[in-house]
Amino acid sequence: ERSGNPTEDLKEGIYHFNIGSDRGLVNTLNFEQVLSPALKNLRIAESMDDGKDSLEQLRMPYNTTVELVGNSLFIPGMFFYANPSLSGLGNFEDSRSIAYQLNLGGYHLIMSVHSTITKGEYKTTLKGEQCAQGRPR
Repeated sequence: ERSGNPTEDLKEGIYHFNIGSDRGLVNTLNFEQVLSPALKNLRIAESMDDGKDSLEQLRMPYNTTVELVGNSLFIPGMFFYANPSLSGLGNFEDSRSIAYQLNLGGYHLIMSVHSTITKGEYKTTLKGEQCAQGRPR
């Protein structure tokens, strides 16, 4: 039921990560498609039934790995929101955007947190499992 509003989400402890921001903790966001042959076959069949080609065929869940500047803000079980809008795929909250139609981004449950400290470098990596897109606008 969440709408992807950063101000509302931050009140609940849900951080928003954006691609291409000029400030913040994010170094990289990597999206990985969750492979599900049954879901893929369903999407193809739905597309053929509709009689048209659409991005819906490619709509799959995407888990996200976020590499951050080292910190101790996150633990497994928390949520974060990944926003791919600056990658040229449109605003994820807009149901007409490519990012929304591909199901890329949205709310993720943090499954693991790994921090590495080496000489001159401190980084934290979050692995998130996509839970929901959020309510489109």
